[in-house]
This record gives sequence, structure tokens and C-alpha cells, in this order.
Amino acid sequence: MNPSAREALVGQDAGDGMVILDAHGFVRHCNAAAVRLLGAAEAEILGRGWDELGVTLQREDGSPLPPAEHPVALARSAGRPCRDVTMELRPSHGPPKRISATAEPVIEPDARAPLGLVLILHELTQAEGRDRGEGSPVRARDDESVRDSVLPPRTRDPFR
Repeated sequence: MNPSAREALVGQDAGDGMVILDAHGFVRHCNAAAVRLLGAAEAEILGRGWDELGVTLQREDGSPLPPAEHPVALARSAGRPCRDVTMELRPSHGPPKRISATAEPVIEPDARAPLGLVLILHELTQAEGRDRGEGSPVRARDDESVRDSVLPPRTRDPFR
């Protein structure tokens, strides 16, 4: 993929972190917001599995988020989107961040399994948390316009 196509695909100017994972779960592309949220250099992120990025994830109640409950794992195993999972992301470098994560499989109409995943990481502000109240679901910016700007028309989720 040429650099200009990659920049357009992962939304270099987007406020949300966007990570593109291949069918095996390895990071192939990420935007600047994802680099900032993950607290690592792009070179440390690319080519690694999500579980190799050195981040710790916690549920809203502070308990550890098991790897099998991460949106990436859930979307990969089900082949369907996993949306709006609120958690605390603790990068190996930098302060913890409260985020909402959405994983969308990239689906080819005739494929037996997803070709990969798009992971959207939306950093939640204190105001968003107060407005919604503790324990209530938080809606990530995962409307069709975000998804449609990331996925080409032939790979959008047919289950929607």
C-alpha cells in the first residue's frame, strides 16, 4: 500500500486512534492518535500482535480485562463488530487513559473469515464520563461515517 493511500485509510488527522490488524491479529497500520494513546513509537507497534504492545487493560471497575474479552478477540472470534467497550488503557509509557474501543471485522462477501480488523480507540473525557454516569454504556464515535471513511465499500460489514 502506498503511503498516501495508507494515510487516507487510517485517518492521520482523525482524533480517534485507528489500528488496522491483519487476519492473524498483527498490526499493519496505525494513525498518529493510536501511537499517542498506546504510548509507543509506530515502529514498536507495527508488526506486533495486540497482546504484544505492552499495554495493560482494565475494566471500569479496575479489575483486569482478560485478553479473551478484548474487543479485538471478540470481533475475531465472532466475525462481527464489538462496539463501545469502555476500559482503562495503561500504556507502558505515559499516563493511563479511559477509552472506548470498537473492533470492526473487515469482511469480504465470499470469505469464510474476516480479512482483518479495524480497531477504533476513542479517548473519553471526564465530561463524557460525568454526562453518562458511572457504569452506564458509553457510545464511541463509531457511526457509519467513521466506519465508511475507513473501510472500502466492498468490505463493509454485511450484518449491519
